[in-house]
Amino acid sequence: MFQQLATSSGKNVYVDQVSPGGWSLLQHASEGSAALAKIRSSRWDFVVLQEQSQFPAYEDSRPNMYRGARILNEAIRKSSAKTVFYMTWGYRNGDTLNNGVSKTNTFDGMQEELRIGYTAIAEELSATVCPVGIAWLNAVHQDPKINLWAGDNKHPSREGTYLAACAFYATLFSESPVGLKSIDDIDGKTALFLQQVAAKTCLMK
Repeated sequence: MFQQLATSSGKNVYVDQVSPGGWSLLQHASEGSAALAKIRSSRWDFVVLQEQSQFPAYEDSRPNMYRGARILNEAIRKSSAKTVFYMTWGYRNGDTLNNGVSKTNTFDGMQEELRIGYTAIAEELSATVCPVGIAWLNAVHQDPKINLWAGDNKHPSREGTYLAACAFYATLFSESPVGLKSIDDIDGKTALFLQQVAAKTCLMK
């Protein structure tokens, strides 16, 4: 969807991914991994790193996340690309799999812990963060009726995916996505709202 947005504004982009479900950055960082091979295979402009959805929110899992991120970042820098962390969103009802942890038992709480987890390693590595999760938080606070989650309350709906794509457009190009085309039959009013949220979240520091 990010590629479609970029193309609609006249930009020529190529997007590829290595994204087996549930993998951690440390798994991707193991020598011989498909991720390292992909990073080394071409001269990328950006390489986006996304951790498994829960790990950045917990102090006991961040050390392994950060180990993996450091290894991947080293490979990214050697390939002359820029590292971008994909700050994901909290679950709609918080992390019910760890409901004994009060910090993450709501969407807002889980989102704050994800923010902390991603921001710390990005600052250490002088990397960029695409604050998709903060855009979700802002969108939900502005319009509680907006549906960004799929039926499992974890993965994105098409609107959630569109908001993420708009956030990446703003972050990578340093340009507002406001006025770009609607995609995947998202109605124009909703698309404009999501574009505006992404622009305010990612471009207004």
